[in-house]
Amino acid sequence: MTTQRTITVLGATGRTGRRLTDTLLGRGWKVRRVARTARPHPHPAATTHTGDLTDTDFLTTAFTGVDAAYVLVPFDPTAPDVRAHMDDIGSSITDALRRARVPRVVALSSLGAELEHGTGFLTALHAQEQRLTALETDLVLLRPGYFFDNLDPVLPHLRHIGALQDSIAPDVPLPMVAAGDVGAAAADAVEEPEHQGTTIREIRTAVDLTLMDVAAAVGRAQGIGNPPYQQLPDEETITQLLQVGFSDDAARLQVEMHHAFSAGRVAAAGDDPRAPTTVDDYLASRA
Repeated sequence: MTTQRTITVLGATGRTGRRLTDTLLGRGWKVRRVARTARPHPHPAATTHTGDLTDTDFLTTAFTGVDAAYVLVPFDPTAPDVRAHMDDIGSSITDALRRARVPRVVALSSLGAELEHGTGFLTALHAQEQRLTALETDLVLLRPGYFFDNLDPVLPHLRHIGALQDSIAPDVPLPMVAAGDVGAAAADAVEEPEHQGTTIREIRTAVDLTLMDVAAAVGRAQGIGNPPYQQLPDEETITQLLQVGFSDDAARLQVEMHHAFSAGRVAAAGDDPRAPTTVDDYLASRA
């Protein structure tokens, strides 16, 4: 008789964690869903655990006795010191994994996390990768590209603005991906044959896209022709981010990250299989 396997999923109600949860429940896993607030999941093999990710004792309990864990360090745009906040969470997660002796860890990171400086809040993911690789565990680091899902707040307003606006250079090809594809890749990583040490998986679509390409795709999806892409000056971008609730530190880190994108520093290096969802597929799903 096969014993039912158990995984703890951080951010289980988020964009990647939700897909991972539903996929593994469908494959017969038990899932401990961890989130700050969450409704119970209807599946009988899912349990819900609410708590603070900086509470190492809470996380240790959530991790104890599982076969695998999916972990991430969320970015809080309202935090007055983003790096300190992410470091607190990352250290708590790593300490809890060590205490609980979780045998396999799949961690959400990002393309660009291999760089130590000059990438905005991605530097916190670099630090977290360093912490996780020091664990004596089977570790898979997932490094996705820029999420198509970041377009969601823009889409309802684009008709009124008449353009796609951001601070990234218009003609730089960016590795991109749908968050759902990242969750699916995470589920596959959880079930890979056992291996030693750290494995890195880059996740992106087959074709890198400029933001001019993305603007054209949005135009096709919304039937509004070919809206232009407008690169905003840094200070205008910061002002807009402050208006929607970003702290000053978070806004400036966002702009620094966009500088790294514009310089081509955040790029894919490997030949991992490409994620299936295209930008047209993604936008069609949002229509």
